[in-house]
Amino acid sequence: MPMVARVPIVLAIAVGSVPFMIADSLLARAGGGRLWRTLVARMAFLRSLIFAAVLGLDRLFFLLIILPVIVIFYLVFGTMGGWVMRRTEALFAVGLGMGLTLAWALGVSFPLFSPK
Repeated sequence: MPMVARVPIVLAIAVGSVPFMIADSLLARAGGGRLWRTLVARMAFLRSLIFAAVLGLDRLFFLLIILPVIVIFYLVFGTMGGWVMRRTEALFAVGLGMGLTLAWALGVSFPLFSPK
């Protein structure tokens, strides 16, 4: 359970992570699609994070910090999302659940700091 200070962070991240994971779920058929299609989509996303971080390393270094979190997220929760999709055929629900879970995972793994 995130501490109270992290709740706004999780909600702000959810604004982007929920639509992204719904789109990912539809594109990859939540684990029910072809493996190459899922790998191409997810590797393109990871490459875009790396490319963006390299372009503005001083301001966007945090993108490199979240890479391991996202890779682990895809391995663990992507597998579970595939199980849920094969059982229920509910692509939207899988994407919604994975988006909220990703927002929570990123929101609680970022360090909190106060600006000087």
